[in-house]
Amino acid sequence: MSNPSPATWLQNMARKQARLVQSEQGQALPASIVSMSGQIATVKIEVQSQTPWPLLEVPIATSPYDAIPLQKGDVGWLAPVTFSIAALAGLGTMPARVECPAPNMSAYVFVPFSSAAWPQPDPDARTLAGRKRVIIQSHAKGKASVVVDDDHITLQCDKSSVEVTPSTITLNAGGKEVVVSASGVTLDGIDFKSHTHESGQPGQPTGPAQAG
Repeated sequence: MSNPSPATWLQNMARKQARLVQSEQGQALPASIVSMSGQIATVKIEVQSQTPWPLLEVPIATSPYDAIPLQKGDVGWLAPVTFSIAALAGLGTMPARVECPAPNMSAYVFVPFSSAAWPQPDPDARTLAGRKRVIIQSHAKGKASVVVDDDHITLQCDKSSVEVTPSTITLNAGGKEVVVSASGVTLDGIDFKSHTHESGQPGQPTGPAQAG
């Protein structure tokens, strides 16, 4: 049997690719994250195929009020959308039109899912975790926040703050600082246990604390 001509071979390849594209159109597909830019993911489709899959840039299933720290290698699935979401996701300018369904593989949302390989959480608790820290704040530019890091917690409200580490608790408010540690308590750097005051007159307050 003779080999097909180059023109016939190209036609066969084009038909094969078209059938593959058509068969995958609108299907939900497993995927893993290659990289993140903000809350937009570049993902790799995790389905074996003779034809290489393109990397896709897609939004993730979240909201402006819940930024998820997804990382390279995290897994999920691609949920297909009938019409283009590029403009809504900030990935284009063309609005969705009812007479123009989204081109193949151009309208997906990445939805993460769980794995049996994850550490087992407390089944009776709602657990929030980040790769390095967890931040709770009123809004993106809010003055009140709670930051939980690996080895310390910081509660901030404008210029007042409380910071907890394994060895100290530091309170700052109204221009004053209180530090509690194994060595004692200090107020603006003055040891609380050994400090003294200027003598006040009867019925009058004493003077400010002084180092003992």
